[in-house]
Amino acid sequence: MPPTPRPNPTYFLRFTTGLISSLLAGFIILNLPEASSANPVISQVQISGTTKSSEDFIKLFNPNSSPFDLKGHRLIKRTKTGTTDSSIKSFTSTSLIPAGGYFTWASSADGFADSIGADTATSPSLSADNGIAL
Repeated sequence: MPPTPRPNPTYFLRFTTGLISSLLAGFIILNLPEASSANPVISQVQISGTTKSSEDFIKLFNPNSSPFDLKGHRLIKRTKTGTTDSSIKSFTSTSLIPAGGYFTWASSADGFADSIGADTATSPSLSADNGIAL
């Protein structure tokens, strides 16, 4: 009777290692946490317009792939010598910035906000020495 062929240990080791690596890679990929959402960024600021000093606006951009709710956030300003923030707008109810979209605050003075189709408006104005933050 001829001897029974023995399995090649190198082939078995490569096959087993490859199988385990594939299973682990699949497990790791499938269980990665979702990437954290980035906050909106201030993309444009206008201090005074071409005809009036009250034509101020701030445009926010949402870099995320899902809408961003501004509820609970505040748009604030501070002068270069100031030590406290002044509120421009407090978002107390749902105010969504669309995914990959924009949201505009504008000064409500003289109907400016309506003329540019702003998403929200309040009466504070901006000055050249203001810092702006969300």
